[in-house]
Order: sequence, then C-alpha cells, then structure tokens
Amino acid sequence: MSGGLTMASQGVRIGHLHSHFHTPEPLAPEQLQAWHEAFAQGDTIDVQALAGQLVGPDEWLLIQRLDLAVNWRQDSGSHEVARHWLQALQGAVTQAASQPAHPGVVRYRSRREGLSDLMYRSALGETGRQWAWQRMGLIARAGVLPGEVLASGLRHLLNDAGWVWPMLCQWVAAEPQTAALSAMLRALPEAGWRQLLLAAAPSRGYAQVLAHKGQRGVMYGTGQHEVDPGWYGDAEGPPMGRRALAVRVSDASPMASWLADWLRRRPHLAARHGDTLAVLLVAVAWPDQGSGEAVLSERLAQACQQVREAAGAAAWRGSREAQPAAQPSRSTDLVVQAGAEQPQTLPPARSSTETAAHPSDEAPALARGDDDDTPPAPALPDQHEWLPTAWAGALFWLRQAGACHLVAARANASADEDARGHALVALARALGVPEGDAALRAFIGGHEPAGQPHPDLALQAAAVTRQWADWLAEHAPDLPEPRLPAVCQRPGRLRFEPGWIELHLRLDQADTRIRRLGLDVDPGYLPWLGCVVRIRYDD
Repeated sequence: MSGGLTMASQGVRIGHLHSHFHTPEPLAPEQLQAWHEAFAQGDTIDVQALAGQLVGPDEWLLIQRLDLAVNWRQDSGSHEVARHWLQALQGAVTQAASQPAHPGVVRYRSRREGLSDLMYRSALGETGRQWAWQRMGLIARAGVLPGEVLASGLRHLLNDAGWVWPMLCQWVAAEPQTAALSAMLRALPEAGWRQLLLAAAPSRGYAQVLAHKGQRGVMYGTGQHEVDPGWYGDAEGPPMGRRALAVRVSDASPMASWLADWLRRRPHLAARHGDTLAVLLVAVAWPDQGSGEAVLSERLAQACQQVREAAGAAAWRGSREAQPAAQPSRSTDLVVQAGAEQPQTLPPARSSTETAAHPSDEAPALARGDDDDTPPAPALPDQHEWLPTAWAGALFWLRQAGACHLVAARANASADEDARGHALVALARALGVPEGDAALRAFIGGHEPAGQPHPDLALQAAAVTRQWADWLAEHAPDLPEPRLPAVCQRPGRLRFEPGWIELHLRLDQADTRIRRLGLDVDPGYLPWLGCVVRIRYDD
C-alpha cells in the first residue's frame, strides 16, 4: 500500500491510497469493499490516537508518499484489519518523522512557518515542496512557476497582518545563514514590499511618513526623479531645522546594528532598494509604538541618510534617475497582485554584465526548477527566546488595555516619543509587575519604548487599574482578595520572537472564575500593539 499523508491539529488526511492485495485465492468484491472501508478509518482517527505526541498544537507533518506492508489472514474481520492497518500506519509515520532531511517529508511547527518557508524558497526559485504547500491550502496546485507561488504567498500573508512583522524579522535574522532577505528583495516587487511595510504595525508609521514625503520629492518606490537632499541629509550631519537623535539608528538595537553593517557591505542593494531598506532599518531599530509624526520623521530621516551613505550618493540618485523605460511584459514574466495595488511584474533575469558585478547577491531569482540538481536551500532558523514569569496573569489585561482611554489617547499623541509604549509600561507597573519580570516586556510587545514618559502617566495608570479592580469586585466576588494581584500573580513561561509572544500555562492553572470573565481568552493579533499574543494551556 502507498499514499500521501497530511497530519495537523485538525486531524489526519490521506490524499490518495493505492492498495495491492496478494492472496492465494481471488477476493470476493464484498470482502474487498469491507477492507477498504476499514482503511478509511484512517481519515477520521484522532492525531493523538495515531502517533501520540508526534504533532504539536499547530504543527504540520506532511509525507509525500508512505509505503506500508501489512499482513493479515484472509478470513480476518474488518476490525482486525483496521487494527493491523493503523498499527502499520503509526509505525511508518513515526519512522518518516524521524527523517526530517528526506525530501518527501516536510514538517512545520505552525502554518505561519510553512508560509514563511513557501515565500523564502519560492524567492530562490525552488519548487520541490509545492506538493506540501498545496496540501496546506497555501497554493491551488503544484507544478507551477515559483513567481506564481510567491504571489499566492503574498496574498495569504497580507490576509494575516499579524504574521507580517514576525516574518520580516525572520528574513533579516536569517540572512547570514540563508540569504533570505537578499532573495526576497530581488524577487518581491516594490509594491509588494510597500504593502508588507504598511501592514506591519512597527513599520506602518514610517512607511506612511515616507509616502507622504514623496509628495515633496521622495517617492516610496522606484521613480524617475531626484532625491531631495534636505530630506535624506548628507554625510556631514542632519539637515537644517531637524534635531539630531541621541542614538544612531545603527546603535538602537542588535538587529539594527547588524542590518546597517550588512548594508555597508552591499551598496548595490542599498542603492536598488533604498526606500524599502530605510523603512525596514528604522522599524527594527525603533518599532513604532505610538510616536508622533515629527518623531517618526526624524528617525526615518536618519535611516534614509544611513542607507544613502551605504549606497553612495551617486548610486542612490542614479538608481532613481536612470530607471529604464517600462518594457512590455513578456510571457515568462509573472505578476504579483494583492489588495488594490496595480499588478507588478517580477523582474526578468538580468543580463550577464549586471550579474557579473555582484555574482553572489545579484544572481537572478526564480530561476530554478525541479530539474535543477542544486541541493535545496537551508531551512530558515527558528528565532525565539523562552523566559519564565511570575506575573503571567498580567497579560490577561492586554485586551482591556487596548480599549482603555489611556492607551488610546497616548497612541494619538502628536509629539510624544513612543507614547503608547510608555502608557503600557505604566499600566503593567500599576498592575504590580516588577522590573525585570518578563511579563513587563511582553505587556509592551517585546520592545522597550524610547524617550521619557509623560510625568502624569503613573497616576493615570493607577486610576485605570483601580477601575479594573472594582470591575473584578463586581463580577467575580468569589476571587480571593486582593483580587487584582490574585489574577496577575501566577507562574508561566513566555516565548518571544519579533512580533509574536506566546504565554504558556499549565493546564491545572485554568480557573473557571477567570474563564467566565473572558480574561484568558486568546487575544490573537493586537494591531495597536503590533504583536500577536497567544495564551496556551499545556498538558
């Protein structure tokens, strides 16, 4: 017997089953039908019954082809046949799962990881995993050109806005091992990058500022015009009328420092993708946490200046002034379209003179296929960090924090620096979260706000938490007093990655009194926080 198998938290699905029976005597049609009905039980069996803890809560195991050899007596009943069949299936699945390097076995920790892998490998021109992405519902069919798969991946990503920032940061962090960022810059059209940066909350404000500045001479995408030096600045210092920031963009975070150094060593990418890289650089340095437009503009101007220095003034200006005239799309060009944007053609392979200048970084993307003997690219690294917390319940208030007037008012501040982030810090401290506990970092989305908080924030945050305590007294009088600390103080584990935070609690910590209030309901994507927050009770 042979067939393809897909395992996920929703259950087990067998795509195609091919069976061959070897018996000393011909089989009656009724017996053959009964045996096939016994095999069909594999489509409805629970994942846990099949392979124990093989697949996690959001994990996918996809097997392209699974061969089984099962023996039973010809007079065996349907239940015995099903038992033999499922035992053989479980053993074969366990063996296949122990071979992660096998090209016919694909395993993803989550659907988001599968989508990120789809975009990364399609940008490199790989097609070998299309069968797996089709089974996950990420593409309509396998055996298509990589650009079509990339377009489908972009649409899926834009439909799940909470996935955008974690994926962008993953490409940046994975660049040293996989060249993922270089591949995505080459393969994804400028309009696609614009949509991604506008969809992610940490970069949205900067992308909007840059688009607005385009009306004064700085367009977001590639354009045929001269860069306004008063906006981008020069090597001697910031333009007149704009104060210098206390911290350089390259020193604001480890990821920003690495990205700035990477740009200095790749001036051709800085020149070709200056706008995109400037927004990406400033967003990883200072994720937008409710800063006013003036602060965003100052930060973005410094990032633009740094990218311009990496590219060289002539290269930056030349990349905008010397754009070739648009050519008719050839039949081999692929189109990426998402939302209301105009279709953008993926660039055809560059000429030999262009690729010779930078052979490692400028090789044409989307050029490989199934008949290419090149080994598959390395997997994207899993960038995450686990930290313990004694105040896990403080995160139960994140959904309420987004609706409270304090955070909303600070998020609309016109001049304060990271106003929303400072408001969240004040709320967490008013809940009692001590300095140094990981819950404080999680409460603000993983990023420490820059600048100084407003002097009245602490008093305003204390007033908000008193309202929450009064609400608990009214709706959950059976909670032990003091009720607010009783909710907030509980041990847990926090899993951090950029734009994604998971709180893991033991199953025996579930409290029906808190569940009735809806406090520990999974918050999901919080646009005002720019982060996905998941709450998980583990067995």
